[in-house]
Amino acid sequence: MRHIDLYDTTLRDGAQQEGISFTVSDKLQITQKLDELGIKYIEGGWPGSNPKDTEFFKKARGLKLKQATLVAFGSTRRVDVRVTEDAGLLALIESGAKVANIVGKTNDRQVKQVLETSLAHNLAIIRESVALLKSKGLTVFFDAEHFFDGYKSNATYAIETLAAAVKGGADCLVLCDTNGGTLPSEAADIITRVKKKITCPLGIHAHNDAEMGVAVSLAAVESGVEHVEGTINGYGERCGAANLCTVLANLELKLGLESVGRDALKHLSAIAHFVSDAANQPLPESTPYAGSLAFGHPMPASASSVLESLSSVPHVDPASVGHAMSILPGDSNETGMSSWSNSESYELELADGTMELLRRQAQQPDYRGFEVQSWEVSTRQTASGHATSSAAVTVRVGDDVYTGSAVGDGPTHAMDLALLECLMPLYPALARIRLSDYRVRVLQPRRGTASIGRVLVEWTDGQSTWSTAGLSSNLLEASWDALVDGMRLELMRLLETQSGMPETEVDSSWAV
Repeated sequence: MRHIDLYDTTLRDGAQQEGISFTVSDKLQITQKLDELGIKYIEGGWPGSNPKDTEFFKKARGLKLKQATLVAFGSTRRVDVRVTEDAGLLALIESGAKVANIVGKTNDRQVKQVLETSLAHNLAIIRESVALLKSKGLTVFFDAEHFFDGYKSNATYAIETLAAAVKGGADCLVLCDTNGGTLPSEAADIITRVKKKITCPLGIHAHNDAEMGVAVSLAAVESGVEHVEGTINGYGERCGAANLCTVLANLELKLGLESVGRDALKHLSAIAHFVSDAANQPLPESTPYAGSLAFGHPMPASASSVLESLSSVPHVDPASVGHAMSILPGDSNETGMSSWSNSESYELELADGTMELLRRQAQQPDYRGFEVQSWEVSTRQTASGHATSSAAVTVRVGDDVYTGSAVGDGPTHAMDLALLECLMPLYPALARIRLSDYRVRVLQPRRGTASIGRVLVEWTDGQSTWSTAGLSSNLLEASWDALVDGMRLELMRLLETQSGMPETEVDSSWAV
């Protein structure tokens, strides 16, 4: 069976989408999930271009990936810098990644107008950049930027850029539809022509500006491409990139090709929701294969006729991509059946701290840290237009009751300060943790103001990070639950080491 290598660039290309800002912790968790799915190459980012990506590659060295290989992204050397002195290329070498993917110009107009150099000099830049990385033992992919436009403008020169990368030792040439305007038939024709002149393995990197990202990717595969790049849920700059989830499902279920395998494909819906959660971007219900309505069927007046032939309705078995099928009421609402979604089960998966707390509580069911008696928070805006929030908290530890109050820049800030005021005299070691990120996401958007909200609070001790979550139709309650989980988790960790923990009695009647 023909095998297609999948290359995920969610952490770099996907992170360029407006509104997405992955933390280093997010990137590490997503990497592990992609590895579990069976993605062969995971592009972690552009080391040296920003502190976050540089930190990611440092921490990623501790990951124990079972199937995937990390890729560092960069570009060919600068026009006026010797290849051995180019900071970007050196950062790729120092990243610790075994694979480097460098982007280079293939459009003659861009070489002249953007790089402001000669066509011959650009060929040397490509060849030298690839050769340097190969000399350091790296596998090298060459991202041929704007290749399809470049081919249409000057086919001879576009092929020469690929040949230069091959001379440098490139392992794969990735043809990029950078502006997302190429039609599937155009891509197929050009790839067929390229294969007659270039023997190096080819890849495809399609954007979605004409909503053709997936179609172009599949057309490229049918034309002989062996390597497909994309992002989970199609995240990316402008209109996004090819949705790797849709590409993957179509490769396996429609074209009969192998990428991650049918068993791993059953995790597809879970990974789509997981990355959606990390990106804090609600997954559209109509998303193919992974959306909550992907396999839903509007019920007509006679529901029984649909139920009798339900198995024939979906174009593929929903279970093959890990999706539970929905049955949706029609406009007449005569069936009395309500719609449902399987997305809620993914909402706590990103909250590794909350999951750890649950495991610890199962092991230490009698441990008593503190019990919340009451809490309240209010926000007041003054005539000057400045709003401040006040919070009051009462907790019980043993037979003693402690109260705290605080004023903060917002409700969550005030609640955090008030809770700490109660607990710090007893547990001074709590000072080592602090909030580092706060995210809110509305679930079940069709329920409007009655929707469930998920609050994700990220904590740090200066060395590592973890997250706790709260789910509620009241966002303040969800925020409070996430804060309390964070404090309780830290107390259970301290209990394990007895660091900063006073002697407290055990009361098995208390429960979280």
